[in-house]
Amino acid sequence: MSMTCKVLGQSATMKQITRTGKQSGRGISRGLKLAGAFLLRESKKQVPVDIVGNLKASGFVRAEDSAEKTKVTVGYTAAYAIYVHENLDAAHGVHFNEKHKDEINAEAEHLRGFGQKAKFLEDPYKENIKTMQYIVAKEMMRDIKSS
Repeated sequence: MSMTCKVLGQSATMKQITRTGKQSGRGISRGLKLAGAFLLRESKKQVPVDIVGNLKASGFVRAEDSAEKTKVTVGYTAAYAIYVHENLDAAHGVHFNEKHKDEINAEAEHLRGFGQKAKFLEDPYKENIKTMQYIVAKEMMRDIKSS
């Protein structure tokens, strides 16, 4: 036995779903860009800085929008960024200060900051994934509610 039913207002409902989908897509795109900016900000708190801060200054967020997707890249352009990021044996931040305290005092070299370390991009990503997901969801819902 089969049964057929007609949903009243089907065309209006489909138009609303299509409109909401497009708007939520814009919200997702905006949310990804905001999440990328958030990640860069959190990452810069952990970037090892010697005197100049070239590595920290080379941080970027790049967004590429196509018809149906957005790709956001967060990274550092300094040629040595990957080496600093991956070298878990290097002393950074306060660990550097402790390891080189005699040279720092003798040469009046400035101290390095708290929280500086290798994995300065990977760790903030792992530590803040829920926050970044929330940022994207919030932007998506903002556009859905306004439709």
